[in-house]
Amino acid sequence: MTEGTPGDASERRPIPQPPGPPVWSPADQAWLVTRHADVAALLRDPAFDAANPADGIRRLTARTDPEARHLAGLLDGMAIFQNGATHAAVRPILKDYVAGVASQWPAVAIEALVAETLAPLAAGTTVDAVAAIADAVPNTMAARGLGLPVADVARLRAMGQEIATIWRPLPPLREARRLEPVAAAVRALLAEAPRTDGRLPLAGTDAVPLADMEFFIITAVVETTASALGNAIDLLARRPHLQDRLRAEPGLMAGFVEEALRLAGPAARLNPRIATARREIGGQVFETGTAVVAVLESAHRDPLAFPDPETLQLDRRGPPLLAFGGGVHACLGARLARAEMAITLQRLVERFRLAPRAEPARRRASRDMLAFERLPIALS
Repeated sequence: MTEGTPGDASERRPIPQPPGPPVWSPADQAWLVTRHADVAALLRDPAFDAANPADGIRRLTARTDPEARHLAGLLDGMAIFQNGATHAAVRPILKDYVAGVASQWPAVAIEALVAETLAPLAAGTTVDAVAAIADAVPNTMAARGLGLPVADVARLRAMGQEIATIWRPLPPLREARRLEPVAAAVRALLAEAPRTDGRLPLAGTDAVPLADMEFFIITAVVETTASALGNAIDLLARRPHLQDRLRAEPGLMAGFVEEALRLAGPAARLNPRIATARREIGGQVFETGTAVVAVLESAHRDPLAFPDPETLQLDRRGPPLLAFGGGVHACLGARLARAEMAITLQRLVERFRLAPRAEPARRRASRDMLAFERLPIALS
C-alpha cells in the first residue's frame, strides 16, 4: 500500500538533522537526539525534566521589571513545561477534562460538525484550508468544552502563537517585555469572556490558576490538532490517486492519519529536557544539568524504525509515533485528535477532489512547530 514520496520540495521543509547519534548544537546550547529509539528513551526517562522558559524570563525581569508576572505565569501553566508535584496535580485534571470533551464529542457529533463546516464550501472555488477547515473544527470543539465563543478561542490561539515565539530556555529581554502585555490580555480575556451553556468542569490548582489551564488547552491541545489537520490536507492535495483510494476504501483513512502524523506531524522538535542525573542515551553521556532536545521530524524518518521512511505507506507497521509527545508529557488528547482528523479528512475527500494552488502556501515561522498560516486549496 505504497502511495509515493513527497511530491514537491515545498511540501515540507528539509530535515535539518538526519537521524544519527546525539549531536551537539551550538545554536541551541543543547544536544540533539534524532534517532527514534533514542528520542523514545529520552521521553520515558524520569531523570529528564522539561525545561520551563518561565525560569529564564523571571531571571531577566527580576531587576528591570519586578512587577511583570503574567508571561511567566502563563508559561508555568503550560503542562508541557511542568515537572514534579505541579505536573502531578495538573495531569489528572486535564485527563478528566479530555474525557469530558470526548463524551461531548462522540463520532456522530464530530460528523455533524464537519458536515456543517464543509457545507459553505463549493466545487470550483479555492479556499484557505487553514481558516475554513483545519482551524474551524478544533476551534469549535474547544469553544464548546470551555464555554467560550469561537471567536475568543481563535483570538486566544493567535495570542498563544505569538507567545510561543519565546518558548526557549534563554529568551531575550526585549521579547519578554513585548509579550508581557499580550499575556496580561490573555488572562483578562479569559476572566471577562461570557461563558455559554455546556461548559465542562475544569478547575485550577494552587500553582496553576484556571485561566492558565484554559490557555494551555487552547494553545497546546487545540493548536497541535489544527496544525496536524492542515498538514494532512496538504499531503492529500498533492496526491490525487491517494484521494481516490481513500474515497473508495474509507477503512484506510486511519493508516493515512498515522502516516500524516509521521511525515508532517505538528511538532518538529519538543521543548528541551534537562538531565537531573547522569544519563547515557544513544552512546552519549549527559551530565546533570545538560539540555537535550528531541527532534521528532528526524526520529519519524529514522530508517531503523521506519524502513523507506520517505514513502507514505498506508499499511506501515512500526514503533509508536511520537507526534503527540511521550512519557509523562504525552498528550492526553491524542486519541480525540486522531478521530477529528480521520472524520474531517474522510468527509473532505468524499465531497471534493483537492489540489494545491499555484499561489504559495505560507508556513508559520517556527523551528519547533510544523504548521501552515495559509493553505490555498482548489476544490473540484
